Amino acid sequence: MSSGQAPETPSKPGRGSLPVDLVDSLDHISGMAGQVSRLSVTTNSTPAKQHTRATVADPEDTKRDARRAEFVRQLQGRDVQLSFVDLLEDLGLDSDFNGFSDKYHDVFVAATRHAVVYVGKSLAKPVVDGGVLGGLKRPGRPSNEGQLRCFEEYEPFNHKNTKREAALVEHFANLVSMLSRASCSTSPDGTMAWPGLEYVPEDHQSTPVPGCAHQVDCVLYRRDSDRTILTAHVLIEAKSEARHGALRALDLGQVADYAQAVWRHQLTRVFVPVLVLHGHKMTLLVFGRRSWYQCEVGQLCFKTATPYDAEADDVHRCIMRLAFLLSLSEEQFGHFCNVGAGEPDRLVFERKPPAEGDGTSLREASARVGTRADADAVVISEEGHIKRPVSILGRLAHLYRVQYKREPAVLKIVCTPTNRLPESAAYDVLHSAGVERVPEVYVSGVLARDVLGCRFEVLIVRDCGKPLRDCVARDDSLGFDEKCGLIASVGRQVVECLARARGAGVLHRDVSAGNIAVRDGQATLIDWGYAKLAGEVDGADALASRWGFDRAEVMANEEAHDPITGTPLFMSIPILAGAKERGLADDVESALYVLLDALYSIQPHATSTSKTPPGLDFGSNRAFSHVRASCLAEPDHYLGTFGIRECSPDLRALLDGLRSYLFVSDGRYTGCALAADPKTPRAASDDALDRVLQGQSPDAAADAPQRKRARA
Repeated sequence: MSSGQAPETPSKPGRGSLPVDLVDSLDHISGMAGQVSRLSVTTNSTPAKQHTRATVADPEDTKRDARRAEFVRQLQGRDVQLSFVDLLEDLGLDSDFNGFSDKYHDVFVAATRHAVVYVGKSLAKPVVDGGVLGGLKRPGRPSNEGQLRCFEEYEPFNHKNTKREAALVEHFANLVSMLSRASCSTSPDGTMAWPGLEYVPEDHQSTPVPGCAHQVDCVLYRRDSDRTILTAHVLIEAKSEARHGALRALDLGQVADYAQAVWRHQLTRVFVPVLVLHGHKMTLLVFGRRSWYQCEVGQLCFKTATPYDAEADDVHRCIMRLAFLLSLSEEQFGHFCNVGAGEPDRLVFERKPPAEGDGTSLREASARVGTRADADAVVISEEGHIKRPVSILGRLAHLYRVQYKREPAVLKIVCTPTNRLPESAAYDVLHSAGVERVPEVYVSGVLARDVLGCRFEVLIVRDCGKPLRDCVARDDSLGFDEKCGLIASVGRQVVECLARARGAGVLHRDVSAGNIAVRDGQATLIDWGYAKLAGEVDGADALASRWGFDRAEVMANEEAHDPITGTPLFMSIPILAGAKERGLADDVESALYVLLDALYSIQPHATSTSKTPPGLDFGSNRAFSHVRASCLAEPDHYLGTFGIRECSPDLRALLDGLRSYLFVSDGRYTGCALAADPKTPRAASDDALDRVLQGQSPDAAADAPQRKRARA
């Protein structure tokens, strides 16, 4: 299965992009990123065995600096600077904050009175003039003595012999605790003064966050949850010096490393917030799947021992903004489902019914934490986790093997940009057209239509079995000829599915070893998350309404990103060479490589330590296109270049037929021409493909001279 699409450059009319300050680190970072990355920047997914550790956080990975350097490279140019108000507007929280700040303004005047000053290596109590704070108060507001007592109990402290980062972390944790106590005190009319804080801080400067290897300075967890990476909600990182509107590359790589760990472990996450405490200031970083956002929260500490009016106002505003963020539920600030209560390993997904008689209403879904009484709950377990690489940006999919109504199923939470085709929409088209060998869908729907430019979907589909390679390489009950027969049967089923899907107006675009599943000898082509609408589709406008996308925008964007979608090891030669358009032949060519890969895995001489044959040894896109073309050139010897010495006659006939269909035109081999110029036309036709599936040569008369020359 593919790992992620290349993110698209974000755009925010009227908002400038914040440059990243690369002083002292850019040259080092860039050089390191170049050394560790073997993948072309034009591709957006690779087979698992081709991933470098630079792109995947691994608790056992010792190349931390290289990994973080790669994150910096990926994030460069994808930053958006926002004001705090603009960010809340994007998240739909602006009206909530306006009411909060108006109603509880004076509560945080008391907190400001007890703020500290950050000077040098110590935190100390400033000399705050009463008139300065008096200017912040709003006349006529009743005071809350209970809250004032909570704030009075907070004692400033001095840190003479410790790191400044540790002092900032301790101050932040104490401030959150003080705000939490104050929120629990009653107002004069007996009601809660303001919404209670949902989270509690925990220091991890000396101990890793449970479940991962990262020592995040501080983490905010839900009160009612276990404290592990699975429930970490807001990450806090402290730096001794104020950054003054810029973030160093080394700092960015570090916090991105932490955020990526959260993405990897939390399947209901829609963005990852990180608070950076730098000097007297506090900055909020929000990591989405298309961009990362930076906004200044304000001054968390005074920077002068005798604060003036404007400085006191900034500290007051910063504390109020922090309190507002910490009062938000998980669904409002980072998740589409509250995972902190009940049994977090049980989730219930339900599709909201559309308006009666309306086939165009948005197919929305909801998620909630379930209990043992919920018959439709799916149990999430580490044993059922289908692990796959997770990048810091781009398409994201969490996969789990589950039971749904006592049937084996696969739960898929997928995030894609809003200007890409939803996977559920592709299944709608395929099922409506009666295309077989496509997963049966039990539940599907949109969980979040647009969160910072991304859509979140849920899919629960029938478990279609294991990848073809696993079925033949790891099943000792089958003999060699039986395994060859299974590969041939699966090959014909998959190619027929691709042809019928193209007839319905859909291209798969990511046929790979992980996306061909087999159960009881029956093949299913899974993971249509990169599918493209190719040509006219019946009811296209209604389809767009049902799944909440702009048809024209999606079609244009899919065309623009056509060549950078897929798994490089299985990409067709023209796509590897930079072709701008795809067709059925490209999907069929990918299927051919999957069959060759499966056949190589059962060769008697093939072992885990065998040198990878040239035909399956991916290096870089353009170079590999020429290698592949050379490997396939000789009709009587091409199998050897894929490490294959033995093959049954039936499977050999299918492989020869697919090779001729794809690369032989008028008796001439065209693979090298396609590698040199991807615009070279293919002679592939629907009739020729039908003949191959029926066990015939696509064009025996044309292929005969080629074979004769090869024998001579």
